[in-house]
Amino acid sequence: MKKTLVLHHSADLDGILSGVIANYYLHHRKSTDDKIIICGADYGDNLDKQYDGYSLSEFDDIYVNEFSDDWLFNSEHANNIIWIDHHINAIEKNYNVAKYVIDGVAACRLTQQFFCNLNHAFLQLHDYVERKVNEPLFVALIGEYDIWDDNSCFAIPLNFGITNTSFENINRIYRETRGVLAGLKNQIVNEKTLAFYIEIGIGVVDFIQKTSPTLGGGVPINIFGHQGISFNTHIRSSLIHRQKPHEEFTMVWNYTGKDKIKLSFYAESDKPDCLKFAKFFGGGGHRKACGCQVDIHTLSLILKNHYANVKP
Repeated sequence: MKKTLVLHHSADLDGILSGVIANYYLHHRKSTDDKIIICGADYGDNLDKQYDGYSLSEFDDIYVNEFSDDWLFNSEHANNIIWIDHHINAIEKNYNVAKYVIDGVAACRLTQQFFCNLNHAFLQLHDYVERKVNEPLFVALIGEYDIWDDNSCFAIPLNFGITNTSFENINRIYRETRGVLAGLKNQIVNEKTLAFYIEIGIGVVDFIQKTSPTLGGGVPINIFGHQGISFNTHIRSSLIHRQKPHEEFTMVWNYTGKDKIKLSFYAESDKPDCLKFAKFFGGGGHRKACGCQVDIHTLSLILKNHYANVKP
């Protein structure tokens, strides 16, 4: 009996869809007695634990999708890991594990191609950017939004239309829309399921555009000498970010329900490099959009500008 573990990032749609795709193909290819376990995870989680009664050492393959973990990648389990990701700060660490990683291509798109082109030459960045890949439109749109590629008019409303949905619902949408392949970037979507969520998303985006100018209460903060503004809200971070404040960066924070505070950092340019903020507090992401989790004590220090003169 072969045992496979899939650890997918649970904090965003790209990570969840990566897990859904891996789950789909692994279950279609498994033998009768094979065991496949899918588990969501986030940066900072304790991964050295039991998974459905199995320890890490009992798995033949461990897929890690859309996030990385220093302990796991440098552990005795490294030889069994297949890593699929796109975060440049992690890619630059050159982990000694089997991997398919491309900066600038969302993990869900990489996961789709990994399982469809197993044992074949992999595609490159320009193939994804120019939509030369054979992939479901659903995967392309979720992936393009995740890396802030707004070339398709459907990417934003689709992502806002299915925000905060469950793994099970993403799994259902993926299975229903796998046959709708990506083509031209602004093609008309005739598939009913995708059209339904895009229509919902259009209403959500309209709400955001009307609400954003009235949102107030930002707290000035300073991290590593950079002036920013902080908001405490459960509204999607993108709502705040689209305000384009005069400060150098925006930080959005909220309680995750896991005794942790989730921080998201956004900037309009590479200066400041917000990734340095996230990495300092144990997170990751991109220079203009990234995040991490901290405890309430650390958050209070940030809001009191304790890190204003700290060097990253």
